[in-house]
Amino acid sequence: MIPASRKAAADYRQHRLHRLLTPRSIAVLGVSARRRNIGAIVLANIGATGFRGRVVGVGREPGVVGDMPVVRSLEEAGQVDLAVVSVPAAQVLGALKTGASLGIRNYAIIAGGFAESHDAGADIQDELRQLAEVGDLAVLGPNTVGFINYRARVNPSFAPWWKLDRPPGDVAIISQSGGTAGAIMVLGARAGARFSYLIASGNEAVLDLVDYLGYVGADPRINTIVIYSEGFRRGRSVVARIAELREAGKNVVVLGAARGMSAARAAVSHTGAVATPGDISRQLLESAGAMVVDTPQDAAGVLAMLASKRPLPSGNRILVFADAGGSGVLASDLADEAGLCVPELTATTQSELERFVPEYGSARNPVDPTPTVFGDRLRLTEVLRLAVSDDNIDALAIASAHDNPGAVRMARVTAQAASQASKFAFAVWNAGSGQVAAQYQRLGLPYFDDPRCAFQSLSKILTAASVGPQALRRAAAAARACPDEAAGVRRADPGDGLLVLTEDVVEAAFTRVGIRVVPGRTCTNADEAVAAAGDLGFPVVLKSVSPEVPHRARVGAVVLDVGDEDHVRQAYQQIWQAVRSATGGGHAGTMLVQAQAQAGVEAFLGIRKVAGFGPVATVGVGGPAVEAQPVVAFALIPVERASLEEMIERAPLLRASLDKDREAQFLEIVSQILRWWTDQADELGLVELDVNPIMFDAAGAFVADALGVRQSL
Repeated sequence: MIPASRKAAADYRQHRLHRLLTPRSIAVLGVSARRRNIGAIVLANIGATGFRGRVVGVGREPGVVGDMPVVRSLEEAGQVDLAVVSVPAAQVLGALKTGASLGIRNYAIIAGGFAESHDAGADIQDELRQLAEVGDLAVLGPNTVGFINYRARVNPSFAPWWKLDRPPGDVAIISQSGGTAGAIMVLGARAGARFSYLIASGNEAVLDLVDYLGYVGADPRINTIVIYSEGFRRGRSVVARIAELREAGKNVVVLGAARGMSAARAAVSHTGAVATPGDISRQLLESAGAMVVDTPQDAAGVLAMLASKRPLPSGNRILVFADAGGSGVLASDLADEAGLCVPELTATTQSELERFVPEYGSARNPVDPTPTVFGDRLRLTEVLRLAVSDDNIDALAIASAHDNPGAVRMARVTAQAASQASKFAFAVWNAGSGQVAAQYQRLGLPYFDDPRCAFQSLSKILTAASVGPQALRRAAAAARACPDEAAGVRRADPGDGLLVLTEDVVEAAFTRVGIRVVPGRTCTNADEAVAAAGDLGFPVVLKSVSPEVPHRARVGAVVLDVGDEDHVRQAYQQIWQAVRSATGGGHAGTMLVQAQAQAGVEAFLGIRKVAGFGPVATVGVGGPAVEAQPVVAFALIPVERASLEEMIERAPLLRASLDKDREAQFLEIVSQILRWWTDQADELGLVELDVNPIMFDAAGAFVADALGVRQSL
């Protein structure tokens, strides 16, 4: 039987991208032997790394760059594993056709001027994609600075900051932006991380994030992958791949999920308003075990924690060991904000510490042993040992205010003491220095000049670790259930041919499959409304069901607590005038008369087809406050019962509003509606669905209002 480690290594070497990213021979197209153009820089960078394979430049004028030959044509260069293309965009297709005819299958297209620039470039990029598909070509880019493979000692890029000046490590970076990849690499290296791959994926015309994740994830030497993406073309496959990598024990850090609010501003439905692309992608990635960060500095903070020589803590209880009261309070506040816990030490530990800590210090948590103790190395070591050994503590944070004449000595002593402690430890200084940092880093202890970043980084690691194997498998299964092609639905704006399915239409469809809705009847005049109200029983609600007015409450097209026939006629006229005013004199549509539900708990379910991810479910509190709630929960459809329960936990206001019985009723009706969506959404052309509110009575949960949004054909 082949050992698992050997099999993984074999799978990695047989991956279709292996010869692209670990080439044995390289040709660089677009090299000038006389001037330092981009092609010449790429060629020089390859030569400077100690690459052992054959390297040749291709340009108009033959010559030499360093000790590497430059020939006139790709035919003269001969067969190579990788062709780096640094010619104008208009010449790229010809270069690939020539290369393909010579049997060259792997390309890194440095050239820009494609879809990122103008329509003509987008057309060339489409042709490039088609050429690659027909010829089975592996293409990095276009519009990329290249890549670097530390282990293969190859740097086919023009990036000056990508240096092969340190041993390879267990981190890979996949980034659409070369500059962002460089920032993560520089900051991560300072924090102690070591890299094996930096891949700038550029426009991802052919190969994309999913492909690169497959390759670096299969490398048994890679433990952490950092991603920067400006949009997920195959979002479901990304989620599935990340969940699978996490279950295999690998860390995934994601930077750059779009957080713009433009989609919310243009929303037709509540779902569109609360389900912004950034919020959705962040939660979906986190549910797959990814650590989602906002800046390169935050990514480097996570890398610093992961680079520690100590096993990561199993819990979130932090001992703050401070050199001053202010340092301890600030650190404790930031730990709390990050979702960590700064618990009080046990009475036994406090009693033991009080033998060493003066009365004007603190033996609780944060622990402030005072300068008296910090000046005594043996005493300090014992105080720290006692405090960190407390049963209430999972990790140690050494907090200090700033660099000062005694700072390096204090850092050295605390680093030595922390390295001997039994638990994970890191240092946070509000204003440290390179010398201070070195005292901790030489002993494998993470060091931070930004305390906020330190605590947030640890919190993200612990949160990712809390996503267990079953949840990861559910995330992967849900993501795989809908093919990426079906997830590529474009989200249209209101002026882009969207059609509204009014409440009466949606609720009638629900009723046909047994989903409970509030009783109601549509009417075309006031007399019909009066008759309907009499049959339903007062009080009733009157609503417009005009497709031109999806947000009825905003224009006064909903009247509650209608208590008698005169009030019905008055409400009917009021709504008729409101709709006419809102539509510029357009058709007021019909009215819906409903039995008025008793006030109580209101919940919300939204479904939206999101580009790259396909159908996504949203839950939160319902009613008028739906768009004001700070946090709602998202999940890919299909959603298993256990995943629905997790969604409720991630929506704090909803969680607080549902008792055990209401939760069970909510889960049941949501499951019914999700099944209806799966069966009917494509046939109806739905791109969004609002069910707001879902309400409750003695018989269970029911739909009190609903709205569908279709995309015109």
